[in-house]
Amino acid sequence: MCHGEENVRTMTDVELKELVANLAVRQTDSEHRFNRTEQYLEQVARDLAESAQNHRDLDRQQQETARQIKDLGRQTEQYLDQAARDLAESAQNLKELDRRQLETARQIKELGQETDRRIKETNQQIKETNQQIKELGRQIGGLGEKFGGFTEGMAYPSMKKILEQRFQMTTVSPQVTSRKNGRTMELDVLAYSNSTVNEVYVVEVKSHLREDGLDQMLRILREFHDFFPGHHGKKVYGILAAVDVPDDLRQRVLKAGIFMANVHDDTFELQVPEGFQPRAY
Repeated sequence: MCHGEENVRTMTDVELKELVANLAVRQTDSEHRFNRTEQYLEQVARDLAESAQNHRDLDRQQQETARQIKDLGRQTEQYLDQAARDLAESAQNLKELDRRQLETARQIKELGQETDRRIKETNQQIKETNQQIKELGRQIGGLGEKFGGFTEGMAYPSMKKILEQRFQMTTVSPQVTSRKNGRTMELDVLAYSNSTVNEVYVVEVKSHLREDGLDQMLRILREFHDFFPGHHGKKVYGILAAVDVPDDLRQRVLKAGIFMANVHDDTFELQVPEGFQPRAY
């Protein structure tokens, strides 16, 4: 019998049981370790899968970001291009505005110069017009004096004939003036008689009879004896000789008892309508 066989035969049942128990424990421990390793590997697999998904998501996000950056760059480039065009257009508009402002300033300056020139011309024209008006007024005044003189000159021969033949006046005088107490009475024609006809006729000659002409005649008739006291006691009558007389004023003259004489065939003729009553003052 060899030494080895002696050892195997000498292993007791207890030792064998302990050996089997130890092997079982080791097997169980190995299984636990295997299970833990398997769980670890599964967790690693899951982590790797999640990392791969995250990596794919990151790649997708990076691609999207790259696309957005590219789009933003393109939009920025377009915006910058448009901004450049707008700036160029604004610069052109400013240049055009400056040109128009300069042109407007030039026109305003020219307009001011033209306005000054026209104002000076207008002032000169006004001055000349005023001078012409003044001269025209002087001429009209002279014409009025000439016309008045012509009218009186035309009236006097006619009135002298009427006064002498119809009213038997012995004295007929043109342009008679009397002064008293600083006042003056001027008569175009004064006629009187110291014979059986003890009367005085005052004639006023007007180119165009107006209201003030009638008032003047009435004042002369009322104040006649104050200025001509030598004719005291004589009846005073008035005659208005006029070229032009409004109809309503003619009626007022006749109603006041004053004779009217009008031009007919270049001579003055006395008009005595039916029912006329001369008034003595």
